[in-house]
Formats: sequence, structure tokens, C-alpha cells
Amino acid sequence: PTEVAAAVRAAHEAGRDGTLARLAAEYPPDPWLVADRLCAEGHFDAASAFAKALPRPDVSKLPMWIAGQRAKPTTTSLRSALTTARAHFEAGRFEAVESALQAELAPMQFMSDGLSEHSTVAAVEALHLHGRALLELDLPAAAQPMADAAQLAHLFGWRQGARRISREATQALERQREAHDANMMWHVTQRAVVQTTVMLGEYEAATPLLRAQLRSAREAENWLFLEDIGEDLARCLLGTGDFDEAEKVLAETYRAAQKIGYEVSLANTERLLSQLAHARGDLPAAIRFSELVAKRMREGKQVAFEEHARFQIAMLHRQRGDYPA
Repeated sequence: PTEVAAAVRAAHEAGRDGTLARLAAEYPPDPWLVADRLCAEGHFDAASAFAKALPRPDVSKLPMWIAGQRAKPTTTSLRSALTTARAHFEAGRFEAVESALQAELAPMQFMSDGLSEHSTVAAVEALHLHGRALLELDLPAAAQPMADAAQLAHLFGWRQGARRISREATQALERQREAHDANMMWHVTQRAVVQTTVMLGEYEAATPLLRAQLRSAREAENWLFLEDIGEDLARCLLGTGDFDEAEKVLAETYRAAQKIGYEVSLANTERLLSQLAHARGDLPAAIRFSELVAKRMREGKQVAFEEHARFQIAMLHRQRGDYPA
């Protein structure tokens, strides 16, 4: 990224739009890293020109992110801590990585506002590096910071980075499975990684992990866990077009939701059943399940969710051609 950033800066300063367009068209390993390097050096105009020249859908939010960097740049303390932590990692001093990043990582815990000051490439890289260091130390929660990094990247639009780190987190879990399969912390981390993978739409990667988790929940008769996992697995199966397995999973998930008696869980499963029926072209069934969702949300006084269900019902009626005037 550093070499490409230097070339982009030179082309921009010389007014060589053709060279800039060529650099953008060559698809560097990750344009976000190039743009972040330029922003770190204060070359916001060059970063902006580079981002606008990129013909890639996964960088659609990069110009807006660069504008945010111009208004409120990544802190010097975070960049300095990341540089120090990288040096420790390269030297094999993995325990020192966390110490170097500790002050910067602490405010990132339990993040709820994805568009906060933590929405930076450097913050994602710090979380990712922390996870890599924990993995080298073979700690059971190593993949958790990687999942956090992927979620943060996804929230502010760095899709390529989110997918890459999410896949690395999945690989980390598999690397640790034999040593930590009996460790509860490892299983908690696995659940977080799988949820991140589903959120990113990496359905094929998440499906085998979810199947294994569903078996464990079934054997333990943990209905709450089974219902939660079943929802995610059904979403993946719907995304990959495996409707028959999705139907079986949703039937089991619905029974678990009935056992725990949680209305939101029942509504979530009914919403997925509506999506399954719609995917199969069964509009009457899709409407029926959506009406069940709307009824539950109305009885639970969940106005926003009821309105969303009503909207879905209206769209389904329109598709069927019988929406009332």
C-alpha cells in the first residue's frame, strides 16, 4: 500500500489523471489501505481523487470515509501504538502486542456506534493484530478480536477488509478446534465469529459451523441456543438456495421457539418461513406467515416491527396482483 500510495500522490500532484486512473484500474491489494496511507500523510485530496477513480462496488463508501478522515483524522496515538505493536509482532513478542495496544483497544470494547471515532482502518487493523497475537499465544478467545475487527470494518463500509478478516477468524477457530473444543470461551468465541460471518453474507463458510453448533444444542437440549443458531443456519441455507434443508431447520427452530415461549423468537422464525415460501413462489403461504409476524408484533406493541411486517404483506399482495386499491 505504501508504494501505491506514493505513486497515487505523485500522479495527483502532477495532474496525470490517466496515470491515476490506471493505478485505480489495476486494483491494488486493498484500496482502503492505500487511501488510509495517504490520509495518514495528510494527502486527503490525492486520497479522494484515487477513491473516486476506483470502479469497484466494494469501495462505494470510501470517498465518504476519506471526507470523515479530513474532518477528524485517526489519532496519532492509535497510529503510533499500531506501529509499535506491529514491530513486536514481527519480532515474535506476542505478549507485548496487547500491552502496546491496550490503551487504544479499551475504548473499542462493546462498541455500539459503528460510525464513531473508532470507525477507522487503523482501529480495524489494531483489533485484527491483537487477535493474531492471541492466536500465536494459542489463547481460546483469539478469534474474538478478529470478529470485532470484521464487524467494525463492515459497519463503515470496508467490505473487502471485513470479508478477509472474517475468513481469517474462521481459519483461526479451525486451527484451535482440537486443543480448545472443551473450552467454553472457545465456544463463545466461535458463536461470535459465526454471527459475524452470517452478517457479512459469507453463507457457505458459516453453514458447516452452524450445523455443528445446532447438533451440540440439540444434544444438550438447549432450546434457546438451538433457536438462535437455527435462525442463522436458515438464513444461510436460504442464501445458498438449499430450501429443503432450510425447511427442516426452520421446523426444528419453530418447535424450540415454542418451547421457550419467546414471542420475538417465534416472529423471527415466522419471518424466515415467509421468506422461504416466497423463494419457492408460494405467495399465499408467504403472506400467511407475514400476517402472523404482524399479529405478534401488534400484540407485543412493537410498532416499528409491525409496520415493517405490514409493508412486506403489501409487497407480497402486489406481487400476487390483488393488493386492494
